[in-house]
Amino acid sequence: MIDQKYNFKWKNYFLCQDKEFDNFWKNYLNNGQKDLLFIIGLGFDPRMYLGAKKILSLGGKGKRNCFLLEYDEGEDSPSIKHEKLVKINKEKIKELFSSEDIVTKETIKMVSEDGKYRKGPNNARKLFRDFNDIRNYSDIIIDISAMPYSIYFPIIEIILSQLEEYNKNNNDIKNLHVIVAENEKFDENIKALSIQEAKGLSGLDKPLILKSKNYLEKIWIPILGEGKEIQLKKIYDYVSPIDICFILPFPSRNPRRGDNIFLDYRDFIFSKLGKTDVSQNILYASEKNPFDVSRQIINTVIRYNKSLKLIGGCICVISTLSSKIMSLGALLATYDLQKNDYDVGIAYTEAKGYNISQEIEQKIDELEDNESSSIWLEDNELFSIWLEGECYID
Repeated sequence: MIDQKYNFKWKNYFLCQDKEFDNFWKNYLNNGQKDLLFIIGLGFDPRMYLGAKKILSLGGKGKRNCFLLEYDEGEDSPSIKHEKLVKINKEKIKELFSSEDIVTKETIKMVSEDGKYRKGPNNARKLFRDFNDIRNYSDIIIDISAMPYSIYFPIIEIILSQLEEYNKNNNDIKNLHVIVAENEKFDENIKALSIQEAKGLSGLDKPLILKSKNYLEKIWIPILGEGKEIQLKKIYDYVSPIDICFILPFPSRNPRRGDNIFLDYRDFIFSKLGKTDVSQNILYASEKNPFDVSRQIINTVIRYNKSLKLIGGCICVISTLSSKIMSLGALLATYDLQKNDYDVGIAYTEAKGYNISQEIEQKIDELEDNESSSIWLEDNELFSIWLEGECYID
């Protein structure tokens, strides 16, 4: 339980999935006029349009517009080989939204002009810094299914901050929803390539870059997922923590998933903690509930700050190497803790691009263009997370 003195924004929260997703949006859309703006990232991942497709099929009155984000990853990005899938997904978006309904198309440059630096998070923040479209819609829906977290973290953070400020000063309350199609099997077939050096995430790294905070010791809180050992080591070297608190998924669809992840990283965990009993350094959070992840992180940060109060506190560094749902919990915790004046930041690594497993590529080559996404669409779970708006107004 979070300290009662702590002003936690999402003490009560709204989250739904699967059939609840359908029921919520059907009831919500048919209760008065709802003007919707979908913010969707265009990539090779066919999950990018599933949430919008479902919501658009559920009726209701009002505008149904799309803000489409494209990514320029540079000429040497490994992702370029998947342009066929990107084109297919773009056609799917055009089937859902007319040219008039796609009100904005923007391209986020992921690298600097000389190709030396990753600039995606900075450019995403600049794009939404003055987001005047807020006034034109009752609901902003950010679909993170095909967005890397280096992009959707700054987008959600800056829009959430703007909506909170707007709702404090206006009677026409605006709502912010995040939707995502999760698929563990699909994620296992996507691999990050050319992992870059770790650094702080733009806009969410203030205590990591302030020289006045250099004297504070660092506590590291990584959320673990499968196959991220390279990223884990790079972030550890960047943070240089005095202690680590690992978060594993439980409950989870596979009850042994957390144990399997622990076994994958056991050499790293034992070597960095330097002790045989690591039970005090392991936390568990639901793989399907970002608010549970957020609460675990917040409790951990509060506990460490109390313990280290005599030496001025600490900087808690959060990293996410897991699913989008669990990663969202890292963002919510960081956002809320920073609002409550805790020294918390996010450290991460970026990849130059992503590759799909050969098995999946072979299946794609065997199918017609308009069918090539069908092999991805099994076992998807749609989630809807309501972050700001009517349900949080006292």
